[in-house]
This record gives sequence, C-alpha cells and structure tokens, in this order.
Amino acid sequence: MKYLLDTNILLMFTLDDDRLKSLHRDIIISEDNRIFTSIASFWEIGIKHSLGKLELSVSLAELFDIIENKTGIETVPVKKEHILKLESLPYLHRDPFDRLIYVQSIIEEMEFIYTDAIFDKYKIQ
Repeated sequence: MKYLLDTNILLMFTLDDDRLKSLHRDIIISEDNRIFTSIASFWEIGIKHSLGKLELSVSLAELFDIIENKTGIETVPVKKEHILKLESLPYLHRDPFDRLIYVQSIIEEMEFIYTDAIFDKYKIQ
C-alpha cells in the first residue's frame, strides 16, 4: 500500500521521536508499504526552522539527507493537478502546507497519515 506522511509524522519518524504512535511506525517500516513525503514538507520544515518555530536535533541539511538517503521514503513533487485540487477542498484547515499535502494524497491515491485531527473532518464530508 502507498502512504503519504504529513510533516509531523515525517519528523517524528526521522528523528525517532517517542510521540510517534507504534501503529504509524509499523506502517512506515513495513516492507509491504511504499512511504512518501511531499516536497512541501521539506519547504515547511525549512521555513519553520529558519523562523525559529522548529527546533531540530540535527542540522537542516543533515535532516534532509537522512530523509532522502537513509529512510527509504520517496518524495512527491508538487504538480499543477495538486494545486488545482486545492480549489475544491473545503477550507476547514488554514495551514497551506497541510492542505497541499492532503490534496496530494487524494490525487496520488495514497493513504494519508497525519497527526492533526482536523483532517478527520475532511473524511466525513
């Protein structure tokens, strides 16, 4: 199965954060699954880190290297189809990165693994 990680899940997994649910860790490490992250997550991490809103235990360059070269997580680029889908997405969530990543999961037909409960509201619409 294919899964797209939200930025929080990506960070918790990559940095071995104890807050990552064992269910999510099991999905990510299962050889039966393909795990993806959005390039938008790299962008979000870079911006939040440069603004001092995100502390990292490694440098930004090292974090990106770990994600790209040591986790097996594949990166999804932003496509125009993703941007166009945003137009029809109800405005329940205000974070532009999370909204983009969520529509990527829809367009690319991936299960979305997230921490923000606001996404539960999209699923019941």
